Amino acid sequence: MTDSMPRNSHSYYCFNPQCEHPENHHNLDTCTSCDSSLLLNSRYRGVSLLGQGGFGRTFKVIDTVEPSQPYRAIKQFFPQQQINKEKAKE
Repeated sequence: MTDSMPRNSHSYYCFNPQCEHPENHHNLDTCTSCDSSLLLNSRYRGVSLLGQGGFGRTFKVIDTVEPSQPYRAIKQFFPQQQINKEKAKE
């Protein structure tokens, strides 16, 4: 996948499913809304949310470990029922 936009001009997306404001400025390492790391597994930076449903979300990410920093897709699995149970506890 190629893209003409420079890698450093992206907003970075928070991977925390409970985050209320997941889009963050590209020069941050932690989410301004929930203080979660914006780097998944010390490797992937989310640049956009491609889709979401009852079982999770799919992100377009940058693989920061590879020298060319290619784009990848990451599927984050979380059953919607689990999220709803956690919200009910609050």
